[in-house]
Amino acid sequence: PMVAIMTLENSFVRRLAVSKGALNGMFLGANVTEKDFAWIDGSKWDYNNFQAGYPIAGLGDCLSMDTRSANGEWVNADCSSQQAVACQRKR
Repeated sequence: PMVAIMTLENSFVRRLAVSKGALNGMFLGANVTEKDFAWIDGSKWDYNNFQAGYPIAGLGDCLSMDTRSANGEWVNADCSSQQAVACQRKR
């Protein structure tokens, strides 16, 4: 499944993504509208790291991490844009 980020592990995920070459953003496992956010695995939404001014209505319904930002801030993006995808492996 795609990853749901619920804590400050966001910085770790960003560093890992950049080290693997995800320099143009990376999809996370959530659907986003201007007023509603939902992790696709049903996890509780209790942490967010949206870039100031986001989400932007009409920009897209997928959650993407801006891997170029130092803090891996989140933006909403067109789901058909070409980006890496963060997946979670069960232990």
